[in-house]
Amino acid sequence: MLRVAMNILAALLLVIVGLAVTVYIASGGQSNKGLFGDEAWTSLHQADGEPGDMDQPLDPQISGITASNPYCYVSDPSRGVCAINWRWIQVLGAPAANINYLTIEIDGRRRANYRGFFDTSIQVQSGMNGEGFKVACGPPGENADNDPVYGFTYSYRLKAEDSANAIATVSSSVRCPGVTVITNLFLPALNIQD
Repeated sequence: MLRVAMNILAALLLVIVGLAVTVYIASGGQSNKGLFGDEAWTSLHQADGEPGDMDQPLDPQISGITASNPYCYVSDPSRGVCAINWRWIQVLGAPAANINYLTIEIDGRRRANYRGFFDTSIQVQSGMNGEGFKVACGPPGENADNDPVYGFTYSYRLKAEDSANAIATVSSSVRCPGVTVITNLFLPALNIQD
């Protein structure tokens, strides 16, 4: 009996998802305008031009990306490996728009990609990134300020897009602690006889 009920629920879920995808495709990917019309955007957003001028609707925009300050810590001191992470990152979509994705790039390399599924926001906690994103710490003083405490500096970019194709980005940089990697060189004992 339980198996039959589970099969029925699974079939209903597939039908609902199929209908949602069909409506989205039929609206040309503009699900927010198909549901609420252009007038809803006019009343929700200030139009370009003078204050109070509501003749033209604005394109919907992502409400914003907010994040804690990134931090970099020594993950493996014997190899000079650090990890970059955030305590939290949050993306809020515009009214009636869903978040498609959030990407994290470090020094131009995509390191993480989070996708939304009919979500109006995405929240990423530090544990979702594992121990963080591995980078080389760099030797002490190897930075623009020649600060002996820090090693390499890495640029990062957080980028999000919603279902209305609005894009928001946050860019900055984070400094990692400097680490001196000591390698031991072991030479074999040679027994030289004349």
